[in-house]
Amino acid sequence: MAKGRLEATHRDFLTEILFRPDRLRFLALTMAHGTTLDTESYACLSCGTVWSQTNPDALKDFIQKHCRHSGHEESAA
Repeated sequence: MAKGRLEATHRDFLTEILFRPDRLRFLALTMAHGTTLDTESYACLSCGTVWSQTNPDALKDFIQKHCRHSGHEESAA
């Protein structure tokens, strides 16, 4: 599980939503600040939780390359 936030980017008249992991290094050499989310999302009518999906391999790779590690992250199988 990775904690982070959603962020809108505007590129070439298009808006993309990214998942930006916490602990992004200040001087991370990357044009993107996270991984793109699927355009489809879901919301729970009982609790209000909203979720979408991103490519898990791209997310793991992004975190390994651009985020500081606290030692508290759990690795996914």
